[in-house]
Amino acid sequence: MALLNTSSPATVNNYFGWMLIYKLGPIASHNITKLNFEFNRVWRGLQGEEPRWRHCVNALNDPYDPILSYGLGRLYVDKYFNETQKENVETIAKNVSEALKTVLQNNTWMDNATKANATKKLEHMVFKLGYPEEIKNDTFLNEMYKDVGNVTLDGSFLRTYLSFRKSKAKYNLNKMNSSLFNRTKEWPHDWTKVNAHYSPLENSVVLAAVIMQHPFYSFGLPSSVKMGTQGWIIGHELNHAFYGPGSNYDEYGNKSDW
Repeated sequence: MALLNTSSPATVNNYFGWMLIYKLGPIASHNITKLNFEFNRVWRGLQGEEPRWRHCVNALNDPYDPILSYGLGRLYVDKYFNETQKENVETIAKNVSEALKTVLQNNTWMDNATKANATKKLEHMVFKLGYPEEIKNDTFLNEMYKDVGNVTLDGSFLRTYLSFRKSKAKYNLNKMNSSLFNRTKEWPHDWTKVNAHYSPLENSVVLAAVIMQHPFYSFGLPSSVKMGTQGWIIGHELNHAFYGPGSNYDEYGNKSDW
């Protein structure tokens, strides 16, 4: 706010105008797409332009701000994922969590109050494994995308992109005003990426379905191997709650020097 208050209206308008061009230019204009490629060819060493279909898909599923994660996630889960995988990883998560609880309670360098707070944080931790259950509900997905409107193959991609973007923004704003908001059911927007992470603000660990695949998970492997892959990943994310930035938050995700 200090920067906005000390900047002229013209500077602020130019900044927002440039950000609009930067974000929408490659989507709206093939000429800007080519200029963007030439820049990245020099900067990042790109060897060739990506196919147009991939460019469009990437725009809709930007890893930093995806707007189709739930829809694409449904397609992925239906084709490549099953409940056995989820149940197995849930068991691994429970075992790793119980082992960490034993370590916390038996350590000799924490005082009793700190150990109690650490244990409480672990016991309140939320595990989000596989995918949000709502994506299996067609009514939920239709509600999420109801404001997108009619999408056709021969329609304007820019118009389609903006329709999805506006629909997502409206859905999120309505959700913020809803009494049904529940941190245990909120998933990150990038859960279609091969990734796992810990969220200190939610005190939650997320392992998406896409990371519960070979080579991280395979049917028929011994439990010891699964513990060495999925178990290691879960243990790594659990530890984020107790050191570094994650240690500055309590079991409810509130800033606290516990």
